[in-house]
Amino acid sequence: LLPYIVSPGTTRAEFAAVQAMRASLALVSRLWNAIVTPYLYGSVYISSNASLISLASTLRFLNRSDAPRGERIHRLDLMMSDPDGQSPEALEALAAVFSRLSNLKILNVCTSAAQPSYATRKVICALRDTCAVSLKSFSWDPSSSLRPTMADTQGMLCAFTHLRTLGRLWWPDCSGYLPGCPYCLP
Repeated sequence: LLPYIVSPGTTRAEFAAVQAMRASLALVSRLWNAIVTPYLYGSVYISSNASLISLASTLRFLNRSDAPRGERIHRLDLMMSDPDGQSPEALEALAAVFSRLSNLKILNVCTSAAQPSYATRKVICALRDTCAVSLKSFSWDPSSSLRPTMADTQGMLCAFTHLRTLGRLWWPDCSGYLPGCPYCLP
């Protein structure tokens, strides 16, 4: 259960069950906590504004302690489904989360809401400035309700110098783009 890898076939329920087991194991003793915690924070799956705000609060609190958790997060899946869209608080939390993920290697974004909205400049800058050096795989679903502007997407791609896999991206001017076809870069 510990080195569980999130794959495209992984369901939300499977991932939640594994994370619940990891959290339970972390409570057994200090030794078990030390062993399990890197696996607990290695892959993070966010499914709502509330869980995003909670993660931001946790990272703010824990980064003040002796063991910063943000450095342990290597994969972040933002699969938020909120009918009202991303609130200003959630966008502020997203910027705070990105600003603490200096070792993020994989980022997948796919949000759904009634109305699309653009990611704030603060969110884009936090992602670009903090994660650019470590990010190796990047996917921002074209049908996502939260999206970067074209200029922000171009700026991020220029900044992500170690990017090796480029997944689905939102390109408003490319009607013939086939979503879901990842590009592998040299």
